[in-house]
Amino acid sequence: MAINNEEVSGQVILNAGVSYKKLMLGVGSGIDWYGLRSVPIFVEGRFNFSGKLDKVFIYTKLGVNLNKLTAKQQYEQTEYTSTGFARGIYTDFGLGYSLYNSHLRGVQFGLGYSVKTLKQYVADIIYPTYPIYNQTGHYYTYTFNRYMVSVGYRF
Repeated sequence: MAINNEEVSGQVILNAGVSYKKLMLGVGSGIDWYGLRSVPIFVEGRFNFSGKLDKVFIYTKLGVNLNKLTAKQQYEQTEYTSTGFARGIYTDFGLGYSLYNSHLRGVQFGLGYSVKTLKQYVADIIYPTYPIYNQTGHYYTYTFNRYMVSVGYRF
């Protein structure tokens, strides 16, 4: 769940990883509705401060962010021009706490900060004389920053 000054948006992530002592390394993906809908694909690193079942941890995620605009977002972005989207970056880091049972199943809570970007190419068509025309273009980079509150389940 992301909270900014206008709305609360959701994010659904599925990740898997391997743990060794206090470290965890994993990969994940999901769908993110904040700003422009997108699909983050990332690697995650986690450090647990304790070897106990209930532990405080820090985490970081780094990866790519792929365009997955809704039909309405696609129309709004391409209504008057030729355009296309390129992948951006996805990062997320923060602090968490896990509550596990003896079978290592349980819930995780986290507070973090996330940044995702998407790049849009917009083609400008110039008609100096008909039918000859020139096409130039430029890029817009959309950056979405937010604080994250997360709840997860480990099974």
